[in-house]
Amino acid sequence: APYRAQIEARRLEVDVAAHEAKVEAATAAMTEKLAALDEEPKEADFAAAESAVAAYRSTVEAGASLGERDKGYARTLTALTKKVPAYEAQIARRQQETMVAAHRKRIDSVASAVEAQVAAMNEAPSSETIVAATKAVRGLEQALGAEDELLKTDKKHAAYVAGLKRVVPQHLAAIEKQKIAKEVADHRVELDAAK
Repeated sequence: APYRAQIEARRLEVDVAAHEAKVEAATAAMTEKLAALDEEPKEADFAAAESAVAAYRSTVEAGASLGERDKGYARTLTALTKKVPAYEAQIARRQQETMVAAHRKRIDSVASAVEAQVAAMNEAPSSETIVAATKAVRGLEQALGAEDELLKTDKKHAAYVAGLKRVVPQHLAAIEKQKIAKEVADHRVELDAAK
């Protein structure tokens, strides 16, 4: 009987060591996938990270029967399981940051096009430059109206977008002013020609 207890204890040690090796491998794979999110992650990188976290969770949970027989290992497993929500939050946070960065890049591109079109219109007002500036400002309006969910979750980005939204009416007013000035100048030319 005493040998049976020793054999069981040794078997448990071997089983725990084997499970620890699986957990280490799952941790390494997960760490690698999470690290890939630090660069410029693609949608596939997020899916791979989520899958790695799920695999880590299931690997840890697979040791539950060992935890029932070894209380020390049960505490280790509980501690490992408690880390999973932090890993999931890390993925969600990085996904949010990536979406905000992509949205900001899009609206910055459109905003710089607006600045260029409005400057061109102010430099040489013509029907073409006025129409181009109007289209650019309308495009900015549309870009700023997209991705409302991002604005609800990222206050800094929401403030940035709000600042750009405040500029849109100013641009529209400048365009309207140029449009009226152009009409007045065209009308003056017609009147001078009629004399």
